Amino acid sequence: RSVLRYGRVVGKRKTLIFHLGKSGEGGRTNWVMYEQVISVDTQLDGVVRDSYVLCKIFEKSGLGPQNGEQYGA
Repeated sequence: RSVLRYGRVVGKRKTLIFHLGKSGEGGRTNWVMYEQVISVDTQLDGVVRDSYVLCKIFEKSGLGPQNGEQYGA
């Protein structure tokens, strides 16, 4: 997902779920990683010249919903 500031993309945000084994074959774990990439200096050609990545890794209290589902469904 894109992060916008004043209508301009300044970074990206990803949520990654850890699995045991391969992602479609293995089981989901309670471990999640949030990755946020902040572009500091983007040139007109769209190539990022400088950026920072911030990751937060934590264990959730439960598995949560599967892809496409909502909490409480």
